[in-house]
Amino acid sequence: MDNSRFALDEALAEEIRTRVFSDGFMKIVQSVRRGGGTFRISMRPVLIAHEKKYQAEMTEDGQVQVKNFDRAGAAKGLEEIIAQKGAREMHLICADGDLHVRVTKKGRALVSRSAAMDRKVELRSHDRVKKLPLTSFDSAALLRVTGIAAANGEIRASMRGKYDQVNEFLKAVEAILQNFKPSDGERPFTVVDCGCGKAYLTLALYFWLVRTAGFANVKVIGIDRREDVIAAATDMARRLDVADSVEFVQSDLAAYKLDKADLVVSLHACDTATDEALAKAVEWKARYILSAPCCQHELQKSLAEIG
Repeated sequence: MDNSRFALDEALAEEIRTRVFSDGFMKIVQSVRRGGGTFRISMRPVLIAHEKKYQAEMTEDGQVQVKNFDRAGAAKGLEEIIAQKGAREMHLICADGDLHVRVTKKGRALVSRSAAMDRKVELRSHDRVKKLPLTSFDSAALLRVTGIAAANGEIRASMRGKYDQVNEFLKAVEAILQNFKPSDGERPFTVVDCGCGKAYLTLALYFWLVRTAGFANVKVIGIDRREDVIAAATDMARRLDVADSVEFVQSDLAAYKLDKADLVVSLHACDTATDEALAKAVEWKARYILSAPCCQHELQKSLAEIG
């Protein structure tokens, strides 16, 4: 098949490049029909650790993958968007107006432009204090990849409790770290989540530390005995492009070796796992420990009966 007919006119391609890297760029979205399904990619500017980056989000077969790029990486990614073959639709949104391109099955490019606009582009600092920790940074991709939010960004009704739980957890972390000043030293601020389970809290904690609390160098380790949850959590970290900083390990906690941890988390770990986590936190000389025993309600019931 001759795919050359799907190539965009060079003048149009150059217009897209110029507008994407202008100060007024807001978002570019392209949907490509292929293999009976749709591949969707979007890219927009974001502010991460006080630096302007470009966040790309790719969705196919219900799977979401996110990557953050500097300008050079974004330029390479944009060329891949422009060079896509086959029938597709592109929507470029800028402060001064929108550009819409639809490429038909026959390779004809139908181009339309909106009337001139004067919209304001604002890259919000993640240092702004907001009511909910998950709204203090751009958590849209995190919520979609973890399944807390649907593809349209709405919190799933069945996951509202989990959304609230994550927010309460991050509030607790904020409270214990409020007087801690992150350094830019070589050793990362190391967090260990003992019994990480499905990793909703683990991943949310990493993003909150980096994007809201301003930690420049963070290493998060999630430990769990179950192979299936570790595989799923590792896949989510990869899709969120944080696998280098968030590691998931299948291991018995007692057998896991580590020189130093700054924050040890153990929430509702079963049986003796909470005791093991506390012992490990002492062994790793942890500065902070955040723990909620699994059987606290049983303990409360027993105390009530004694009273």
